Amino acid sequence: MRVEAYGTTDVGCKREANEDHLLVMPELVDGVGLFIVADGVGGEAGGGAASRAFVDLVLEGIQQNIEAFEHYNDDNDRAQRDLLLHTLKRVLSSVNYDLYAEHQANARQMGATTGLVAISVGQGVFIGHAGDCRAYLLRGGQTYQLTADHTFAQKLLDEGLLQREDLATFPYKNVVTRAFGREPVIDVDTLFVDCFPGDRMILCSDGLHGLVPWDELAPLSSLFPDPRHLSDHLISEANRRGGHDNITALTMDVHGEHEPSNIDLDRKLDLMRNMFLFQNLTDQELMKVLRIVYEQRFAGGTPIIVEGTEGTEIYLLAEGIVDVSLNGAYLTSIAAGGHFGELALIEDGFRSASVTARRDCFLLTIHRDGFESLLASDHLLATKLLGSFLRNVAGRVRDLSHELSESRKA
Repeated sequence: MRVEAYGTTDVGCKREANEDHLLVMPELVDGVGLFIVADGVGGEAGGGAASRAFVDLVLEGIQQNIEAFEHYNDDNDRAQRDLLLHTLKRVLSSVNYDLYAEHQANARQMGATTGLVAISVGQGVFIGHAGDCRAYLLRGGQTYQLTADHTFAQKLLDEGLLQREDLATFPYKNVVTRAFGREPVIDVDTLFVDCFPGDRMILCSDGLHGLVPWDELAPLSSLFPDPRHLSDHLISEANRRGGHDNITALTMDVHGEHEPSNIDLDRKLDLMRNMFLFQNLTDQELMKVLRIVYEQRFAGGTPIIVEGTEGTEIYLLAEGIVDVSLNGAYLTSIAAGGHFGELALIEDGFRSASVTARRDCFLLTIHRDGFESLLASDHLLATKLLGSFLRNVAGRVRDLSHELSESRKA
C-alpha cells in the first residue's frame, strides 16, 4: 500500500491566530506513514502551543517505537494488531502527561489540545484520538465517520438527552470533554481500519466538519481526484460558509495492487447491525468494536467448534453455511448472517455442541479478552452491550419457560 497525502490549515475568517497544527509524512520510514491533526482548545491560554507540542511529541514517540510498526504484517495476527493499538495508546497517554506537566509548570504558555493520529502500515491504518478532530473514510461513493466526537453535545446525543435536529442551536455543542494536556490521565480511543486501493481518508479539525457536513464529502471528493486540490477546496468551502474557526483538512489517498481478500466494511457493519449484541450501537461505536473483530476462513468439512473443548470466541458467519451437531447427531444449520458461540464472551466453560463448515466459510470472530478490554475502556458502550446481552438472555429464558410449560401440558 502506498499513501499519497496533502494537508493544509488556515486561520479562517474570525480568528486572529491559527491554533491548528498538522503533520503529513507518508513515508516516516519505508512502509509506515504518520499523519496528525491537532486543534488547540479554544478559549484556553496556550492552545496553539499545545497543538504544536502535541505534533512534535507524537512524532518523537512514534519514532521511538517505529520497529513495532515496521514489523507489522497483514496476516490478521490478533496479538500483533493488539500490540500496535496498545503502543499507540501508550504513546498518546505519555504525550498527554508531558503536556499536562508543562501546563502545570507554565499555564500561561501551554494549554490543551484535541488531537488525531493516523499511522498507515501494511494494508491498514491505526488511528488514535481524543477530542473533536475527525477521521472519515471515503470508499465506493460512501462516507464513513470513523471517529466519535468527545464533546458534551455528543455525550447528550448518545444518552438520548439531546436530539440531532436541536444540535445546531445547542449553546454548548463545541465544549470538548477530552483534550490532551487538561488532566494527567486521558482516555484515548483507538481503532484499526483495513484499506484498499481507491480508498480516501479525510482528517480534519472541527473548523471544517462544523461547516462542511459528512454527506457532502463524497460528492466533493469525486470532483477533486488530487488530494491537494480537495484539501484546498475544503478549506475554501469552509471559509465561504463563515470560517468561524481555524480550519485543517488532510487528505490521504491509498494506492497499490492490494486486492481485497477480506470482508468489505459495509458488509461487516451490516452483519454487526443485524446481531442482537450490536443493534443499538451508533456507526462510530461499531467502528470501535471493529478494533477487536478478526477474520477467519474455514474450508468445507473443517470443524470450527468441537463440543467439550474450551472456547472464548463468538463467530459471525459472513459467507457459507455451517452445521451444528451434538454427540454426532445433527441439530440445525446456520447460514450467512447468523452467529454462534456468544456465551463464550461472558463465561468460562466447554462448548456445548460442535459446529462444522458445510462448505467454505468466511467468519468474523471476537475474542473474550478483546471484548472485556472494550467494555473496560468505554463505560457507555459497555452499558449498551451488556444491556443487549441481558435482554437476549432474558428472551431465551422466557422462550425456554414457555417450551417447558407447553411440554407439561402435552
